Amino acid sequence: MSQMAKLKVLVVDDDETMLQAIWMWLYSAGHEVVTRSTPFGTSQQILRMEPDVVMLDLEMPGLRGETLAEMIRGKQRATSIIFYSGKEAAELQDLARTYGALGAIHKSVQGDDFIRLFQKITSRRGAI
Repeated sequence: MSQMAKLKVLVVDDDETMLQAIWMWLYSAGHEVVTRSTPFGTSQQILRMEPDVVMLDLEMPGLRGETLAEMIRGKQRATSIIFYSGKEAAELQDLARTYGALGAIHKSVQGDDFIRLFQKITSRRGAI
């Protein structure tokens, strides 16, 4: 089985429970993980951190993930984006394509399944 490359991942989600779970899964898989519970200030965090991947919840109060993805794309084209949402799976995939995300993971995918799908998606960026 191939080893997954260590990535710097920024996770943005207003749900603290999900942030903790995602942090644990990614950290346990060997990644450097920073979490944010608000979308505001994410652009500055990206400039400081220079993450390989930004995981975005799509339904956050005040600033939707799609809008934040457009802002990131305008400033940091080298940063890969993965959407993470409870939206219906087909809609989630369509939004990922529309907004230039590398892929999408439904919030029902957790634990080892989350890591496998994360690895599959991030392998598209040549990181694994």
